[in-house]
Amino acid sequence: MEEQQIRAAARPPGPAEGFEQAMGVRDMTSTAMARAIRKWYRLYFGDPYPGTDPSQRLACAIVAKLERVIFGEYRAQLSQSAQPFYTHTLAGLESIRRQAMQQLLVGGEVLLKPVPGVEGLDWVVLPRCNYIPLGRDCQGKILDLGTVEQREEGGYIYRLLERRTLTGQGMMKVENRLFRSRERGSYGVQVALDTLDCYRGLEPQYTCPAPLKGLGMVQLKSPLLNCVDFSCEGVSVYAPAVDLIRAVDRNEAQMNNEFENGASRILVSADLLTVRRDSAGRAVKRLQDTVFTALDEAPEEVPITVFSPQLRHESYLARKRDALRSIESLIGLARGTLSDVEQTQRTATEIADSRAEYALTAQDYQEVWQKALEEGLKLAGWLGKAYGYTSQEYREGELAVDWGNGLLYDQEKDWQQLIQMAGSGVLKPELLLAWKYGLPHQTPQQLAEIRQRFMPEQKEEKK
Repeated sequence: MEEQQIRAAARPPGPAEGFEQAMGVRDMTSTAMARAIRKWYRLYFGDPYPGTDPSQRLACAIVAKLERVIFGEYRAQLSQSAQPFYTHTLAGLESIRRQAMQQLLVGGEVLLKPVPGVEGLDWVVLPRCNYIPLGRDCQGKILDLGTVEQREEGGYIYRLLERRTLTGQGMMKVENRLFRSRERGSYGVQVALDTLDCYRGLEPQYTCPAPLKGLGMVQLKSPLLNCVDFSCEGVSVYAPAVDLIRAVDRNEAQMNNEFENGASRILVSADLLTVRRDSAGRAVKRLQDTVFTALDEAPEEVPITVFSPQLRHESYLARKRDALRSIESLIGLARGTLSDVEQTQRTATEIADSRAEYALTAQDYQEVWQKALEEGLKLAGWLGKAYGYTSQEYREGELAVDWGNGLLYDQEKDWQQLIQMAGSGVLKPELLLAWKYGLPHQTPQQLAEIRQRFMPEQKEEKK
């Protein structure tokens, strides 16, 4: 989805109003949540609030820094016995992982939608501002969902409205309606699905013949507890710090005004700034009013005075650093990530504690992505059989994910200890290699595959 479309969806009126009227349903998102979601996207895109300067783009900085930490040493692979269809599926998920994680950090939730392609399933990221939850279970899993796909053709704006509902028997029911309009702010009138060639084979209603154990999408939800309305919806990583971010933006605007107002001025009589006309008849001031300020008094009573007020630079910076430290504490970032580390850290213990907190924050989102990979491969197996891409379902244990050293432990030290255990016969060499390279090792076949790939053949010594 293009940035302009996300911006439009993030501002009121959102996509829910027209969808509700067209499909006769109701968005279950509370008013407080809808307002909070718009705030998260406004902060990310830098839309200014009155009296603020969003040039710092703190929301962007938070998302970018966390996303880099999450995937800094990441690696995922399937076992050699995996079918090419699943290799293609994993490659598709890998191609969107950064976009999906960024959208998760901003909006608190994101959906990964599989789309049939030439070689297999491709994946599309649906941000939180571009779908409408119509029903959830007690854990926040979406059971009823509305999405809108927009196209422009022949001077018209077409919107495909899709509703996916999970029945009590675990079957997915899909309803499609196509609307056409001349205006962007209106859905217009409903037209036949075959009005556009790309929707010619689409059915108005159908039910999947086999249960998908969901709505045919992978749902990623923030691990944070909802701090907006205490519902089961996911929240942005910077949701607890929204007011602090806006306070920093206000502080930045005040600092800018301080510098602008603190520029030296020369107070002079108004007649010195009298507008005159040049030879071409254009208005020209005798002195530049960016430097000179006119006083509307009698010229003989106005002395020429230099005005240069004292700046309060240090007080503004101290206030800003304090707000940035509070943001780091609320979100779980390492001290100095946003603020000045020399000013905020005094001891090595404090630095180690903040780094550990930063690592734990990243690990929470790493677990979300690893779970999404497993669910995506399982969903691909069910859909692959339905579309004829494969005849086998995904086998658990074929995916291996390695997140690297991280910040909390020394992998090299653990490696040396495991080598000693393997050398003394306490640990099988196959398990040692599986740990080192993140390989699946649950079954005898997988252990045999490790021996074949990595372990040299042991030849008996000739007597």
